[in-house]
Amino acid sequence: MLIPIALGRLPMPLAEAEDTVSPEITLWLAVLRLAFDDLTGGLKTTKPIDVHRAKQWVGSRDFAIVCYLAGVDPHATLERFKEAVR
Repeated sequence: MLIPIALGRLPMPLAEAEDTVSPEITLWLAVLRLAFDDLTGGLKTTKPIDVHRAKQWVGSRDFAIVCYLAGVDPHATLERFKEAVR
C-alpha cells in the first residue's frame, strides 16, 4: 500500500514514521528526506554538488524504487519535490 504525500515536507515526518512503520521504511523515508533537503538546500551542510546530484537522482528509476521501498507514491513524491524547488 502506498502512502499519499500529504503530511509535512515529505510523506510523513520521520518522528511519526518511526512510531508507525518498520525500521526499513523509516530508512527509505530518510533517504527521500535527505534528497529533498539536498534539492532545496535545506541543510547548512548542503554543498552545490549535493544539489546537482539530487537534481539528477530525483525522477530517476532509482528514485522510484526508493519511493516504493518507502511506501510512498513516486509520482506524487516527484510532484512534491518539483513544487518545493519552484
